[in-house]
Amino acid sequence: MCLPDVENYDLAFQLWKCVQPMRVPRSYFGIAVDGDRVYVAGGRDDCYNTLDSVHCYNASRNEWTEVARMRSKRFAPVAAFLRGKLYVCGGFHDRPLNTIEVYDPETDSWEDGVPMIVARRGACVAVLDEYIYVMGGSDESSRTLSSVERFSPKKDRWEVMPAMSKSRFGAGAAVVNGMIYVCGGFNSEECYLCDVEYFNPEIMEWSAVAPMPAKRETAAVLSFNNAVYVIGG
Repeated sequence: MCLPDVENYDLAFQLWKCVQPMRVPRSYFGIAVDGDRVYVAGGRDDCYNTLDSVHCYNASRNEWTEVARMRSKRFAPVAAFLRGKLYVCGGFHDRPLNTIEVYDPETDSWEDGVPMIVARRGACVAVLDEYIYVMGGSDESSRTLSSVERFSPKKDRWEVMPAMSKSRFGAGAAVVNGMIYVCGGFNSEECYLCDVEYFNPEIMEWSAVAPMPAKRETAAVLSFNNAVYVIGG
């Protein structure tokens, strides 16, 4: 069952509270933050329909608004903000996608971006040093992926990066102190994962850190005050 519910966590008081729910219950959507605005893109509804709708939550006003729809329906894409624009990458609609759509909030319009090298769904994403990194996911054969690629808006192209130590579908990623941390997920060999690895862009290597206490897939992963938070899954 897809939920419309949205919760807000106050770190100072360590309390959760419910805020305005989403207009459309959905799962496996792309999500990205730009200042006090949260964008959710695509996903699936309760009837397993793949969605092209996009909604924006204004935290200052505690309200949701619908923005322009994507050009393609997408289940399990990833989303990220870079240079004031929303990038929605990959996902699934009849097949895994390598296509990219780029949303400009100033004009409320979409344009096609440079396609990824690998079609993938259920990947994870991070923005670091003016690059968008897309990691893992699964391909057309439903194989989980360890491959990583990143997009440079300056060069307007994707490039292959060092692969993770494990293939991961439904992992989460966050940036802390210039490192990308990838947490959990699912793969064909070990099923659900609790391990965590991080990428150092200066030496172009992945390294392991302490595993999470619990195995998690499709958890929400974020960073705040130099710490990584993993929620749900």
